[in-house]
Amino acid sequence: MGHAIALSVAGLIVIGLKIPMSKWLADRLELGVAAMLVVLGARLIARVHTHWHQHHDFSSYRLGLRPLLVGIVHARPAAPR
Repeated sequence: MGHAIALSVAGLIVIGLKIPMSKWLADRLELGVAAMLVVLGARLIARVHTHWHQHHDFSSYRLGLRPLLVGIVHARPAAPR
């Protein structure tokens, strides 16, 4: 939750000061977010896989709702420009 507040403040400053952002920069930032989500997803899959092998008890698994919601929020299409 902490990084969401920091990003929101930075976004409000950019919007409030009407700082222009080029399409090139916006595309690169979006690519960076996509790469970060892929890396975080791969790390989660590796951790769950390792955990499963350590315990061999699939019935005790609980998939988190929070990672799903984060993915949905970050994967939604950007507002029309």
